[in-house]
Amino acid sequence: MVSHPKSMWSFALLAIVLVFDVARAGDQTPCHIFKTYKPQCFDDQHTRPRLPAKISKWLGMDSRNTITLDAAWWTSQRSITFALEILLREKLGYDVMMYDYSDHTTCDIDQEAYYRNVLGVDADEIPSGQSTTVTQYMNLYFGKSTFNLELWNANGELGRSFVTKRITKESPAIVDLFSGMDDGLGSVARNGWFVDSTHLSDVTKFTSLSALEANGAFTVGHADEFVYSTDIPHEWSGDAVVSEKWCPNDGQTAPRLSGTIDCEYDSWHATDVQCCTRRKNAEGTCGTLQMCYAFVVGGPSWIADGLEKNEYKVLSSGLPIEVVYYGDTHNISSYATNTLEKPLMFYWWEPDLSIVPNPNIQDEAYIESDKYESTPYYYSPDKSASKLIRIRLLDITYCTSDYGDSRYLNTNSMFFTNSSSASVCDFRKDVLEKGRYKPNQLFYKDAFYLVERFRITFSSHFVLQNMTKNEALIAERDAILAANPDLENYEDSRLVALGTIPGDILQSLAACKWLKENTAIWEDFIIPDSFIFDEIKIVFYVVVCASVIVFLKACRFYTSRGYKDPLLLADQGMEVHESSPYLVGKMDPDGTVIGVEAPHPGRGATKVDFLMKYMNVATDEDYVQITVLASGSCIVYLAVKDGVPYPESVPGPFDCGIAKLDVDFLMPEASENDGFTISKVAGLKNVVKLSCQVGRNVLKLPLLKNRTYNVVRSMHLQLEPGVLYDDASSPAFDSDIPVLNLDIHEAVHFPSGTSVTDVESSQLKVVHLLNAFIKAGMRGPKVSYLMVRYQIMHFLLAITNSFIWNMTFVYFLGEGLIKLQPDWCIAMSLVFFGIFIMKSYSQLHFLDGSIELRTYLAGLVQTKYLTLTQGDVSQISDCEPLFRVTTLTDLESIQDGIWVAFNEVLKNCYEFLGYMAFIIWLWTEKDGGGMRRLPLNYVNMYLSTCFSVLGVGAVFIFVFRTKRGYNIGKNEDRLEVILFSGQHFILHFRKWVHEMKLRVDTVSNQYNKTWMHILAGFYEGWHFKFGNSTILLLAACICQCYLYLHANSWLKTFQGDEGKLGIDVYFYWVGSFAFTLMNVTNILMNTSGMLQNTSKVAHISKLLNLETTVMKRIRNTPLQYGSGDTTKQFRDHESSNISTDMEDNSALVIKDFSASYSSDDTTLTNSFKSISKKFDASFQADKSSLTDLLVTLKLFSNAKMVNPSGATTISLPRGGIIGVCKTNDGKSKVFMNLLTGADIAHAGVIGISPTLSYAEVSGLRENVLMSETLKFNLLSGMRKGLKRFPIHSPEHKEYSDRTKSYSSKMIWSLCKEIGLPHILIGSSYKPMWDEFYLDSYGEFLNEAEVIKIKFAASLLARPDVLVIDGLGDESEQPVVERFCDIIKKFLQFDLDGIDSPGAKKSKTTRTAIWCGKRETLRTVLEGKEPVLILKEKEVLISNKGAL
Repeated sequence: MVSHPKSMWSFALLAIVLVFDVARAGDQTPCHIFKTYKPQCFDDQHTRPRLPAKISKWLGMDSRNTITLDAAWWTSQRSITFALEILLREKLGYDVMMYDYSDHTTCDIDQEAYYRNVLGVDADEIPSGQSTTVTQYMNLYFGKSTFNLELWNANGELGRSFVTKRITKESPAIVDLFSGMDDGLGSVARNGWFVDSTHLSDVTKFTSLSALEANGAFTVGHADEFVYSTDIPHEWSGDAVVSEKWCPNDGQTAPRLSGTIDCEYDSWHATDVQCCTRRKNAEGTCGTLQMCYAFVVGGPSWIADGLEKNEYKVLSSGLPIEVVYYGDTHNISSYATNTLEKPLMFYWWEPDLSIVPNPNIQDEAYIESDKYESTPYYYSPDKSASKLIRIRLLDITYCTSDYGDSRYLNTNSMFFTNSSSASVCDFRKDVLEKGRYKPNQLFYKDAFYLVERFRITFSSHFVLQNMTKNEALIAERDAILAANPDLENYEDSRLVALGTIPGDILQSLAACKWLKENTAIWEDFIIPDSFIFDEIKIVFYVVVCASVIVFLKACRFYTSRGYKDPLLLADQGMEVHESSPYLVGKMDPDGTVIGVEAPHPGRGATKVDFLMKYMNVATDEDYVQITVLASGSCIVYLAVKDGVPYPESVPGPFDCGIAKLDVDFLMPEASENDGFTISKVAGLKNVVKLSCQVGRNVLKLPLLKNRTYNVVRSMHLQLEPGVLYDDASSPAFDSDIPVLNLDIHEAVHFPSGTSVTDVESSQLKVVHLLNAFIKAGMRGPKVSYLMVRYQIMHFLLAITNSFIWNMTFVYFLGEGLIKLQPDWCIAMSLVFFGIFIMKSYSQLHFLDGSIELRTYLAGLVQTKYLTLTQGDVSQISDCEPLFRVTTLTDLESIQDGIWVAFNEVLKNCYEFLGYMAFIIWLWTEKDGGGMRRLPLNYVNMYLSTCFSVLGVGAVFIFVFRTKRGYNIGKNEDRLEVILFSGQHFILHFRKWVHEMKLRVDTVSNQYNKTWMHILAGFYEGWHFKFGNSTILLLAACICQCYLYLHANSWLKTFQGDEGKLGIDVYFYWVGSFAFTLMNVTNILMNTSGMLQNTSKVAHISKLLNLETTVMKRIRNTPLQYGSGDTTKQFRDHESSNISTDMEDNSALVIKDFSASYSSDDTTLTNSFKSISKKFDASFQADKSSLTDLLVTLKLFSNAKMVNPSGATTISLPRGGIIGVCKTNDGKSKVFMNLLTGADIAHAGVIGISPTLSYAEVSGLRENVLMSETLKFNLLSGMRKGLKRFPIHSPEHKEYSDRTKSYSSKMIWSLCKEIGLPHILIGSSYKPMWDEFYLDSYGEFLNEAEVIKIKFAASLLARPDVLVIDGLGDESEQPVVERFCDIIKKFLQFDLDGIDSPGAKKSKTTRTAIWCGKRETLRTVLEGKEPVLILKEKEVLISNKGAL
C-alpha cells in the first residue's frame, strides 16, 4: 500500500491518537503537561519570594504564583509555549501549569460540552465542532490560560469575535491581544491548499486554482489530471468521521455546510455536485457522471465553522471536487505521489515543518540513513528540496459576501460561470498574535512585560521547531527517560497512553537550547517583580516582639500591686464606709508600731523644750529661727520629718501639703556659736545631734524656693533621746513641748508671675494668665514627668499616624491595591496593627497628667478652705457654694478644657508637622518617567493655604473671640455659684422652708436658677464654641471644595503629562490637605477653648490668693536680717506668739491682742429676696458687690488683761475653773475662738499655753460627725490626745494604755452621768449600745445633746484644759451643778474610769475655761476662781461677786 513502510511508523502514532480520541469522546478535562516533571534548563534560577503555603492560602493568594498556559497540538504553538514556560518558571520563579485543550488530536476535548459545562457558553454563541484555535481565545477570555504566544486570528475568528464583541464602554477588554509585526509575536501564518508538483508537466502553469482548471487538472484523461476521490482506499481513513457526532440520525449522512457529510465514506460533497462520489461509486449509481476529484482535509472540525471553512471554498469553486477526510494528510499525499504518481490537492498551513526542507539536508550521512527515509515529513524524491506548491486563490481583498450564501466569501463571477471561470477566495493571512488574560496583569507584572516584549522572526520560529531533530537533544531526552523509568506513573494518563511525553520532553529541551542561543530575544525583558518580604519579616518580628512586650507589660500591670492595691483599698474603703465613713483611707490609730521605747526621765533630769508648739512661716523667708530651751547642758537628737506627726492617712504618691527635705527645707544649722553645736548622725539624713547649753539654743532652718505651688506645707521637728539611736551619752530628758509643728505658707500668688485682676480687659492678659497657669501646672507633682512622657509617645504616634502611615499607604495603594502586590498589603496590615499596639500601649502606660493636675488643684482648694479661720469664712459670700463649684465644676473644666486641650493642641501640631513631612517626601519621590510625583507648585499651594488658614484663624480667635470667651466663662462661674448657693439653701434650711410654707416658691426659684445657668451659661458657651467651629470649618470646607472643583484641571490626561498629578497622588495630596486643615481647625478650636476656660483659672486663683488671717499675721511680722548677715531674711515668730518662756505655770496668755470679725448678717434676708429676683438682676449680680453687705465688727483693739487691782498681766495660772462671761455682741464667741485657734488675732498674743493640751466642749453640730457612730464621736478626742506625746515617750505609752483600758460599760456610765437621753444610750447598759449612726437620730440632737456628747468625748480625751462654751446655759440649776461636779472631779483627777490610780501625782494641773451666762457661772465658780469680763480694749479679771 505504501512504498516506504519505514516512514510510516510515526503515522501509526497518529492513528492511535485517533482511536484513543474516539474512545475518550466527551471528556471535558484538558491534559496536564509535565504534571510532576519539570525539565531544568538554566543553572541560575530565580526564586520568586512568596509566603508559606498555608498563610498564602489563608490570605487567598495561593494562586498568585501560578501561571496557566495553553499548549496546542501543533508544533509551532507548542514549542513556543514550552520556551515561555521555561522563562516563566526559571527566570521569573513562577509555578507554571501547561494544559492541552486540543479538540481532534492529543486529548480530544469535547468542545461543545467544554464550552457549555466548563465555560458556561451557550451553543448559540459558539456553534459545536469548533477547532482548538477558537478554544484558545475562549480559554484566555475565561482565564483558563494566562498567556498564549500563538493565536491564529483568522482560523480562530469565532473565538476572537466572542472576545472582542464583549468590549463595551462599561466592560473594558479583559483580554489583551497583540497583533501585527510591531506588537505581535512577529511571525505571519496562513492556511492554504497545497499540491505536490512532482508529476506536474510544467509547475509554472499550476500556480492558481484557475490555472489548474485551465491546464487539465480536472480534465478526464489529461496528463496532469489530479487524483480521484475513489483512488483513496476508504478503509485507510480510520473512521476519521465519528458517526455519532456528525451523523446522529442514521449514522451515514447528514446535511452540513450547504452540502452533505458522509460518515460512512468519510467525505463531504456539495448537494448538487456533478460528479461520481465515493458512495455513488460504491453503490454503482454513477452512470455517466465523471469521477469526483479528491481534496484531502484532516477532519470535519479542521478550521472553525465560518468564512474560512474548506467545504465552503470547495462549494464556491463549482468544481467536481469531493472532500475526503483523512487524518494523516501527508501520508496520503506521499501515497498519491509515489504510488499513484498523480498530484493530490490537500489542506495545510504554514509555517510548519511539514512543508519546509529537512534542516539536516546537507548532512549526507543523515540522508543515507534510515531515519531520513522514515521521516513523517514530505520531501522530494531527489532528496534535495520540497516540491510542494501553494495554490494561489483570489486575494481576500477582492472577495465579498454580498451575494449567495453570506456565511462564506466568494466573488460575483461564480454566479456568471458562462462568462467567467470559478474564483475561490484565498485564506486570510494569520498575523500570529499574542494574548494575555488582563485581570492577572497585576499579579504577574514581570511576566506580562516579558510576553509583551517577546518577539521572534519567521525564521527563528522555524529554527525553534527544527531543533527537535537535534541528535544531542534526542540523546539527552533518552537519558532523561532512562533515568526516570517511573516518570509516566506520575504524569497525565492520557498523555502516557498517547505517548506524547517523550516528544514533550524533547520539545522542552529544544526550547531550552533555542533560548540559550537566542538570549537577545528575551534577556533584556527578564525583570523579576520586586517584593519586600524580607523587610516584612523584620517588621513582623518587630510587631510580634512589641505585641508580646505590650501583652506582658499589660499582664504585669494588671497583676501588679500598683493596680491591685488601689482596688483592694477601694474595696476596703467601701466596706469601712458602711461602718465608719471617716476612717475610709485612714490607718488604725491603735496600730502604731513602737520600735524602741524611751526610758522615763529620772528626778532632776534636764528639761528640753521648743519655745513654741506651732509656728506659721511664709516662703518669702530665707530661713526660720527656732529656739530650743534647755535647763542644763545635754545632748539631744533632733529629727526633722515631713508632714505632721502621726499622720492618720495612708501615705500616697501625691503628698499634697507635705514639706520635704531638700525640696522645701534643709537640715537646721546653729544660729549662734556660743558652745551650742549641731552634728550629723551617720546613716541618718534627717537627724542631727544637738549639743545644747543652758538657756536658749537658737537654730536656723533654711527654706528652699519650691516652684511647685502649695497653699501650705507641713513639717515637724521632734526632740528625741539618744537611746533611740543607741547613744548612751544622751540620757533621757524631760520635755513639755518635744514637737514643733511648722506650717510653711505660700507667699507668692497663683499662678506666679501674673495677676488675675481685670483679666477680661485685655486679650494679652488672658493669654498671659493661661501661659502662667500652664507653667504652674507643669510644676505640679508628677504632672511634668507624665506630660513629657505622654508627649514624647504621642509625638511618635502622631508622626507614625501622619507620615509613616501615609507613606505606607502610598505604597499600599500604588503597589498593594493598584498593582495588587500582596507584600505591601501585608506590610500595611502589619503597620496598622503596629500602630494599634502603640496606641494601646500608650493609652495604658502614658497619661497626660490631667488627673494628677486636677487632684493637685483639688488638694490646693481643699487645703485653702481648711486654712480659713472663722473670720475668713465670714468674709466670703457664699463661701461653701463657691468652694464647692470650684471643686466640682471648675477643676473638671480646667482638666478637660485646658490641660487635655493643651495636650491635644500639641498632638495636632505634631500631626501637622508629620503631614508637612509627608508632602515634602511626596515631592521628592519620582515616578517611572523620572518626573516628580508631586510638583513643587502643589507643595507651595499646600503650605501657603494651611499656614494662611492657621494665621487668619489665630487672628480671629485671639483678637475677636478671646475676651468674649473669657467673659462667657466668667459669667458661667457666677451662675454656677448662684445655682449651688440655692442648693445649699435647700439642703440646710429644709425645716425653715417647711415652716414658712415656701416649698413651691423655693423649688420654683431653684428651677429658674437652673435654667438661668443653662441658658446664659451652658448654652451661651455652646453657641460660642459652635460659632468658632463653624467659621473655622467653613474656611477648611471652602479650601477643600476648591481642591475638588479644580480636580480635572490638575489631573494628568496622559502618562508624562508634566506638571500634573496622577489620580493616586491627587488623593494623597487632597487627603493630606484635609487632615492638615482638620488639625489646624483642632488647634484653633482647642486654643479657643483653653482661652475660654481661663476664667476658671482666674476663679480658682482668686480663692487660692485670698489672704487669710494667718497670712496677714505672718506679714504683720516684718522681715529682718540676721545678725551679721545682710543677704538672708527671717521673721521673729517666737516673739510675736505664745511661747514657753512667757509664763511657766500659765493656763492662758493674753497680751495686746486685736481682733475684728466680719459677719454676713443679711445672708438669710438675701436668700428670701433672691426668690423674687428677676433673671437679669440675678445675672448681673457681682460677688464683689456682696461684700458691701458685710458688717465689720471691731471686737478687740490692742486689748490687755487687767487684774482686779488695775495692773496689767499677761497670764492666768493653771488650775480650777476660769470663767468667761458670755456677751451678746460676739466678743465671747470670738474670744473662745481665739483661745482655741479657730480665729487668729491680727496682732498681739492670745491663747492657751503651748505646753497644755485642750479639748473643746460646745453645742455646734459641726463639732460632731453625724455620719459616724456615737462610739466614734466619743472616742475621737483620744486620737488628738495621743498626738500630745512623742511616739517613743513613756507618756505616749501611758496615755495609750489608759485609753485602751476604757470599757464600754464605763463609757456608758459616764454618758448617763452627764445626762445623755435614754433614746441615745438606753435606760440600761447593753453591749454595742453606741454602735449607731448619729444622723439616724438627727431630729433628737439639739444643741444641748450635742454639747453633752462633746463633753463626754472631751473627758475621755483627758486634756490639760477643758474649753467649755455654753454648757449648762439652757439647763436647770441641778443639771448645771451635776456638770460642775463632774468637771471638778476631772480637774482633781478623781473621775471614775478616766484616770488611773496615781494620776493625781501628774506634773500637769488641769484647768477648765468655762464661757457661760452669768447665771451658769454663778453656779459653777467658787469665790476665788477668776471670771473674765470682755471689753474692746481690756479683759478684766474679776470674781464671782462681779456676776
